[in-house]
Amino acid sequence: MLRKYLRKFHYKYRFVPWYRKAYYYKCKKDKMDEIIAKYKEPDELADPKYVKKLKRDMIRCLFKYGSYYSEYFAFGYEGQDAEYRNSSLQRASV
Repeated sequence: MLRKYLRKFHYKYRFVPWYRKAYYYKCKKDKMDEIIAKYKEPDELADPKYVKKLKRDMIRCLFKYGSYYSEYFAFGYEGQDAEYRNSSLQRASV
């Protein structure tokens, strides 16, 4: 019974931006380490505080700007301020 309602909810909201972001987070949260390892050097990943900060920033960019984890590295969001992140999204949409 619950599965029926969950499926109905999914089909109703699957194209709504907030739901797509949350669904992407749910599906990719276990693969986040693999994505980070693809773009970062092993010596950078040795610091657990850095990795935790990086993951938080990636999740924040996902929900605030709608950028997926690989786009986070492609657009160079690490260490950038909110103004830069907003401007890169505006340039990408034009």
